[in-house]
Amino acid sequence: MKLLARVAVLSGLMLGTGVVQAGTVSWVGTIGDWNTATDWSTGVLPAAGDDVYITSSGAVVTYLNPSNNPLLNTLTVDATGAGATLDQGQDNLSADAETIGNSGIGTFTQTGGTNTVSQGLAVGWLSGSSGNYTLSGSGSLSAGWEYIGNSSTGTFTQTGGTNTTTDNLFLGSSSSGSGTYTLSGGSLTVGGNIVGGSGSSGLIIDGGTLNVGGGNGSISVNTFTVGDTGGTGNFSLSGTGSVTAGSEYVGNSGAGTITQSGGTNTVSNVLGLGFTGGTGTFTQSGGTNTVGFLLDLGNGGGTGNYTLSGSG
Repeated sequence: MKLLARVAVLSGLMLGTGVVQAGTVSWVGTIGDWNTATDWSTGVLPAAGDDVYITSSGAVVTYLNPSNNPLLNTLTVDATGAGATLDQGQDNLSADAETIGNSGIGTFTQTGGTNTVSQGLAVGWLSGSSGNYTLSGSGSLSAGWEYIGNSSTGTFTQTGGTNTTTDNLFLGSSSSGSGTYTLSGGSLTVGGNIVGGSGSSGLIIDGGTLNVGGGNGSISVNTFTVGDTGGTGNFSLSGTGSVTAGSEYVGNSGAGTITQSGGTNTVSNVLGLGFTGGTGTFTQSGGTNTVGFLLDLGNGGGTGNYTLSGSG
């Protein structure tokens, strides 16, 4: 019920039915700066409470708004054909809800600045759409909750910066959804849990810092990978934290380490350590680790090591 309530709120905001309403403002330019009034349908810059749409095929908008930071009602980056892109490298952007890829293709590239979403961020919303969010450099993103691949394909790639979600991070929520989050730098802080839905969900850790529920949250995905394709990833499980995955790979053509001192790790299919030339290490000194099918050490020229000690 809680998830349905959030979807209803976010859907309402995307349709312009939020509490605060002002007007609809659409981007009518092609490639240009947000701060250029003539590139907007109203001839003026978006204002507080506006529903803002960047929906022209091939549009690339650079966010430059140093003198004006209104709280938008909704922001939608989405177009058919070549899609639409919003680039942010500086300044502050604020909205109640943001949708990157609603029914077409949407891309948000953030290398700096601050993007504050008071309620929900959706990356890939309706069936058939595609959304991509890339966070790097000094970029800072904060949201109430985040949906990556709700009923469509959504990808979030973080190589730097900070992403803070006060509630849950949802991956592949609906049966037609596919959501993947790749963390290789910066920090991802999830106040609630990382929740894989009835679609396809994947979490890849190749670096950076992950904190879920203050260390006591849960991760539930189809595929959990630590150290993928040349990356180096580390993950620690402690306290009352939990991981539930269909398959779990540590060092899949990369170098990965999982250290478990508490909590529960449950894998219904394969726990693979050191796949395809990778190096995977699982060190357990506490907690419970349950593998439903196979613990595979060193597959395809890889090196795998499992160390069990203490109360584990």
